[in-house]
Amino acid sequence: MEKRKTTRYQTEEIITEVVIAFPGDRKWLELAEKGDKLFLMREPNNQYDKNAIRICNTLGQPLGYVPRRTAEYIAEYMDTGKPILKCSIKEISVLEGAKKVTVSIKTIKLKKLLDTFGDITVGEPRVYKNLSLYPLFSEEKENIEYVTLEEAVKNKWVTITEVNEGGHVPELKVINNSPENVIILDGEQLIGAKQNRTVNITILVAAKTESVIPVCCTEAGRWSYRSRVFSTGAFTYSKLRKIRTQHVVNNIRTGQGFMADQGEVWNEIDRKSTVMDSKSETHEMNKIYEDRQKELNEFKEALKPVEGAKGVVVSLNGRVICADIFDRSKTLQKQWEKLVGSYTMDAIESPEKAANKTTGKDVETLLGELKKAKIDVKQSVGTGKNIGLETGKFIGTGLVYGDSIIHVSVFPKEA
Repeated sequence: MEKRKTTRYQTEEIITEVVIAFPGDRKWLELAEKGDKLFLMREPNNQYDKNAIRICNTLGQPLGYVPRRTAEYIAEYMDTGKPILKCSIKEISVLEGAKKVTVSIKTIKLKKLLDTFGDITVGEPRVYKNLSLYPLFSEEKENIEYVTLEEAVKNKWVTITEVNEGGHVPELKVINNSPENVIILDGEQLIGAKQNRTVNITILVAAKTESVIPVCCTEAGRWSYRSRVFSTGAFTYSKLRKIRTQHVVNNIRTGQGFMADQGEVWNEIDRKSTVMDSKSETHEMNKIYEDRQKELNEFKEALKPVEGAKGVVVSLNGRVICADIFDRSKTLQKQWEKLVGSYTMDAIESPEKAANKTTGKDVETLLGELKKAKIDVKQSVGTGKNIGLETGKFIGTGLVYGDSIIHVSVFPKEA
């Protein structure tokens, strides 16, 4: 007898309210009762809101629209084919002559995304001096096609500029003229224009669209044009990514966008420059990388990519400092050298050759903890949603499309 495999989903209930100012327009509500089934209908071409979702009864008679902020949360979920398990009337009440209908919408729980971390296996580490890279393996999940920012810039598919002639420190404009979606990773450094920047959060810029993206300045002493457009640079080192991530996670949770504390970022770059004995008239982070090119090349040569790996946990002097996990191995392969360069910048600041106290079991414990993370969600400035993750020991951000994590970066809370 054939056994049927059952996938168990956790569900979440979204409660929203629709106020009917003129109940006479909804005669069918006079007979409606708690528990009555409703349907959601997407209206992507709605002239007032691209995320519009109409609520109807079983006969197609309209109730109203899902409120804008709630619609923003679930519209893309519906657009990518994920099921709305149930929609029904939870309560009907009268409010100053108007009818208030409380609607219950049940969907697959977004927290199911975190089950991704339980399906990962840990490989043998690549080790060089005080740096250990643990490769992570799991099933490939390519829900959406994209190219890397470096590929897009190289092929002149994407242009990145200041938001306007005067510029605005925490934002840049990305124009994607190609037929491809383009992924821009948190930590990507952009060189040029009025000052160098680093990207605050992973973003997927859809084909043939423009996006204004959140960034931080990594060159405090310049505010003048060096070029009209940005080029790609080295990847931001883990300690600075962690500092920025702590602020971004808090802002996602409180609905304040994806900005970081610019002053704290500048302070960290100044600290790093002093420790690394790197001097720049414009306090340029990129100068630190230029001054340490020999060591960077040495680590990159020693730490080659692992075939099939789609993620990596980084251990420095026996302690986990970072993890980067992608939805597919080819993305990690393309980003490997730049990521290793960023991890190296942490390693050469702390050159002690401590025994590698981190083990594969420790990495599995980390992944197990991430399965229980608190998760907050916000609509991305591009395609998909950005998430903030937090456990007792770790913090991170990521990009989600449908029910897939496209990229997530994680850092320990402790120093």
